[in-house]
Amino acid sequence: AQATLEELQAAGNTEAAEQFRRDLDEALVRDCVVKVSWSGDADVDLIVEEPSGSICSLREPRSVSGGVVLGDSYANFEKDDQAGTFSETYVCPQGFPGEYRIRVRKVWGDVVADRVTVDVYKKYRSKNEQHQRQHVRYPRRTPPETDVLQHIEQQGHQQAAPDEQRVGRQQQLLPARQ
Repeated sequence: AQATLEELQAAGNTEAAEQFRRDLDEALVRDCVVKVSWSGDADVDLIVEEPSGSICSLREPRSVSGGVVLGDSYANFEKDDQAGTFSETYVCPQGFPGEYRIRVRKVWGDVVADRVTVDVYKKYRSKNEQHQRQHVRYPRRTPPETDVLQHIEQQGHQQAAPDEQRVGRQQQLLPARQ
């Protein structure tokens, strides 16, 4: 993309270059991004229930509603990530309107200060970006799964989820990995 921009600018076609840049910027906008990060000798999984009822997690990393969970190895979601910080990220480029329920599950180990950080972005990388950060206490004796935020209201690009996508409502969350 950068080479194409430079080529258009070198050819003196500034109008086409600006249009291409606007199109690129628009293509990078995401309706919903959730990032859970933590420090310590531990593993935490992110689970998102989408408005259609589908569950997006490491066990089901791609949902029928378009969400994707990027696992532990994708810890560099933002350039300001610090060494020793681990994260999991959920991205939904064009979500459905409704409620997104976020859960975290401690798989093993101890999280530093018994806290995880949850960053929620709506309209990520747009002029109307909204960011909410929450530091959630994760006590050592907590159940393996904790609701972090009851819901995120999202307007979304897509219309209401088709009926065949609503089957996920009956889907149960799987127990923690062994």
